[in-house]
Order: sequence, then structure tokens, then C-alpha cells
Amino acid sequence: MQTNRSKIEPHRLFLWCFVLGIMVLLIGIILESHVHDINKDWVFTYSILCELFKNLGIAITISSVFTYILSTEEFIHYIKDKLINIIISKDFISELNHDERKEMITAVLKPPKELADIYSGINHYLNKRIDESLLLFHKPFRSGYNITGTASLDKDKNCVRVEADMSYRIYKVLGEFEKLAVGFEDDKVEVKFTKIYANGNEFYNNVCDIEDKAKSTDNIIKNDPAVKTCSSIEIPEVFRKENQIDVARRIVEYGEDHWHMFSFRGTLPVDKFNLFIACQDGIEIKKYITYGPSENFKVFNEKDKITISCNEWMQPGLGVSILFALNCK
Repeated sequence: MQTNRSKIEPHRLFLWCFVLGIMVLLIGIILESHVHDINKDWVFTYSILCELFKNLGIAITISSVFTYILSTEEFIHYIKDKLINIIISKDFISELNHDERKEMITAVLKPPKELADIYSGINHYLNKRIDESLLLFHKPFRSGYNITGTASLDKDKNCVRVEADMSYRIYKVLGEFEKLAVGFEDDKVEVKFTKIYANGNEFYNNVCDIEDKAKSTDNIIKNDPAVKTCSSIEIPEVFRKENQIDVARRIVEYGEDHWHMFSFRGTLPVDKFNLFIACQDGIEIKKYITYGPSENFKVFNEKDKITISCNEWMQPGLGVSILFALNCK
């Protein structure tokens, strides 16, 4: 047979211990006041007993006060809030190394147990996204990527061509800039020029050789199966003291006779993307595709011109493809 034992409430336990401590302390004081009445042979032992009662009484009294304070809900919430403020502070986070930051983010984003039990692969997805996000601390990224171009008919080559100006900003990561590398899906492309500028300094290069991607020192381009050729430029010394620089390029891509598939696919994270291409010489936009969540892209297609923008972060692999073709009516 089970019996229910009622728990002693915290304030009653505090009161009981506090009174007990006072009583023990008073006993010690009273005993000490009669030390002169004790036989000289027992004075030393009696004094030790008095001190024991006094110290024990003080200890019980003080411990009861602290125990009561520590057990109150208000005090627990106060300490909890202080610990949370310390843990989420920028100073605390900045002291963490890569592995400790990953562990902290994983603990925050850990999926519910019932979901992880149903499908354990959710943990792999979570870890992959965390690793990709933390790469921003170690890998280059770009912002404000703009493409403005024209699709026209190249009468000399008798094919559709797209001439586009590309511009973006890059940032110093781990004390250095990335090498300016760009990959292409075929060799029918020209890089007219590359311009770098920051704080009044400007570098202009109109000698941009196209080479096989196997010769590239950029691992992302070299390991991308869709890339066939590439062009790269080292950052001039004068810009290496800057924290951010702007880059502009003009490229020309040539199609196959009456059509051309123009593609942009980010190989690095990009914050905000905007594309505008207008058509000339009877060329029309036959089809377009966006790679990535469709709600992130805003598309305005008017057959002879198209605008595609993304105001969110674009992860590597996201991009657009546009099919331009000569209207043969």
C-alpha cells in the first residue's frame, strides 16, 4: 500500500532551520556565560563545546538563508537570465573556435526528437547546412551581383551573341582576397575586360585569356563538371590593403546559329542578384529557368527583355538560364 508524503514547503523548511540555528546559537552563548562555574579541569572541554554550539548555530542560520534564496523562483530566473546574457553575448561567441561554434548552433537547431526518430537523415541535412553557413567565416563570398546585357545577332559569325557587363563586390576573408576566377560552360566566349576599383584606385585589364579549366588553380572551378573553360586574374598589390573591392567584367558569349543558352550559376554565396538583358535584331526570349527556391526570384519577362532578381542569399549552385532565339516567322 502506497502512502503520499507531503513535501515540506520551502518557506516552512527555511523557518524551521532558521529557528533551529538561532536556538543552537543561543545555547552556545548561554553555555559560554556559565564557563566560570565549571571546574577548572573541564574548562577547556567546556569552551570547545560552547564554540561548537555557536559555530554550528551560525552555520545553520546562514545556510538556511542561502538555501531559501537559491530555491526561490525569482532568484532562479535571475541567474538564468544572467547566464543566457553571458552565453549569447558577442564577446562570448567571438571566443569560441570553429568546432565550439558548430556545437552551439547544432544544439540550438537540433530537430525535435520525434522527427529525428522518424527520419534520422534530418540530422545529416542539418549538419550540412550548418557547415555551409560556417564556411562564410573561411571562404569568399560576393554581394550586389549585377548583370546587364544585350542579346543580338552577330553578322560576322552568323549566330546569336550575348554581351553582358557583370559587376559585384568581394570582401577580404581571413586577411586576403580570392583570386578573380570565372568559369564558362563552353569555349565560345570572350572576356573583353576586367576592372577592379576601390577608394579611388582603379585597375583595368583587357588581356583576359580563356584557358582550359584543368589549368585553373581555383578548386571550385576545377571540380565543377559543368565548367569547360575559365579566366582568372590575381588581385593587384595596391588593393590588398582594402577590406572590400568592386569588380566589373564584360563578356561576350556566342551561340549556335539562331539560338543561345545564356546561364549564370553561382559558385560562391551571393547576397542579392539582379539580371537584365534586352533583345535586338528580332531575337526573343523563348524560355527561362531559375535554379533554387522559386519564391526567392522575381521575374519580369516581356519576350524582348527580361529582368530576374533575387534579394536573398543565393547559395552555390543557384542561378538562371535563358534561351534566346531568332524569331524565324
